[in-house]
Parts: sequence; C-alpha cells; structure tokens
Amino acid sequence: MKLLSKTLIPQSRVKLALASAECPYIDGVEILKVNANPKIDSPISSHADVNVCVVEDTAFVSIEQAELTNSLKKIGMQVVEVGGLSTKYPYDSRLNVAVFGKNAILNPKTADSQLVEHLKRKNFNLIFTPQGYSKCSTLPVNESAIITCDRSIEKAVLQSGIDCLYIQPNGIKLEGYDYGFIGGCGGLISPKEMLFFGDITKHRDYKKIESYLSKYDVKIITTSGSLVDLGSFLPICEC
Repeated sequence: MKLLSKTLIPQSRVKLALASAECPYIDGVEILKVNANPKIDSPISSHADVNVCVVEDTAFVSIEQAELTNSLKKIGMQVVEVGGLSTKYPYDSRLNVAVFGKNAILNPKTADSQLVEHLKRKNFNLIFTPQGYSKCSTLPVNESAIITCDRSIEKAVLQSGIDCLYIQPNGIKLEGYDYGFIGGCGGLISPKEMLFFGDITKHRDYKKIESYLSKYDVKIITTSGSLVDLGSFLPICEC
C-alpha cells in the first residue's frame, strides 16, 4: 500500500480513503473515518471535505481532528493543522478546496491561506471561483475532467482547459438542506471506477452522468439506499 502519487486520482485500486464516520462499508477499502467536529453543525460536521484537504503527501486538517491527524501521520503523511473552522460561512469552507492531480479549484477569499500558499509553492494550477464549497461541488473523473453542479466552476474549468459535465444541483440528499452536492456523494476507487454513496441511477441527470463517465471508460459503483452527500470519498493510498 502506498500514498497516491496524484491527489484524488488513483493509478490502481484504492486501499485506504478518508470519509465521514457515516460512510457505508466498501469492500476492500479501509476507511479513515472523520468524526464529528464540535465547531461545525451537523449534518456536515463529519464531512471529510469540510475537515480535510489533501495535497499530494500533505494533509491540511482541522485542529479539532486530533485522532485523524495521528492516523495520517502514521501512514507517512505530513499534516498541517488548521484552526478557525466554525459553523458560519466562510469559516466552514476553509478546507473545501477541490484538489485533483495538479489542479486546485478554490475561492481565494474563503480558502485557508496556508493551503493556498502551499498550492502555489507546489506549482498547482489554481482555478479561481466564487464558490466557497468547491470540493462539495466538484467530482473529479480524472486529471482533466470533472462533474460539477455549479455554473461558476463549469465556466472556470472550461477556461482552464479541463473538460466538464454540468448537472442539476438537486436529487442528492443532505439532511437539513434542500439538497446535497455531487462532489460530496462519491469519488474514484480506481482509475476506472467511480463510487457513489447510494443509487445514482435515480438522479434526474443519470443518463448524462453515465454517458460522460463512459466517455472516459469509468464504470459506476454504487452502495445501497438513496443518493446522499456524505462529504466526499477521498482516496489516500492504493495498491
């Protein structure tokens, strides 16, 4: 088992991932579970994309997630602890940056300054958007293709040369909200397999999603139940 060489983009089968403590069992994948953050209101308090942002071998982690920090250090990751998260926007979106491959979609006004500077030092392609919840709104398919439910992200990535499928921002459950977000309901579990939390076939844009993933030879893997936003599936280690 080794750390992914490309952030969120596995080159083989994923063996270890970050996900909410609410994440269902996934065959063959060990989950480092993110517990509820007392500074963030439920139901997003345990969402991985609220509490953690992975950049290659470095993880930016909410200071309230001490147990998770220790677990990440044990597998060889560098950890930067980030304080100041709270329920009120934009303080709940400081780590909600969509990093995939060498790209990073973010709102520079809401993203944590340490994280942004690290991305600059590592020569990431920074794609700016007014959407503070960039990772919630982005599902990476590969290094140069995403699915999003946000028009500002669609516009920004297309201008950056990244392919994009826009889907309707509804049809995904998130308790306490009108709907959840596509980036929060899954992630890649191998280069050619996309995991969804729940039944993606019930989404109104399923045919578009299926066709888009098929274009990149990516198969759909689902868990049981309704499609739900659990705060992203973030692959960390692969075979």
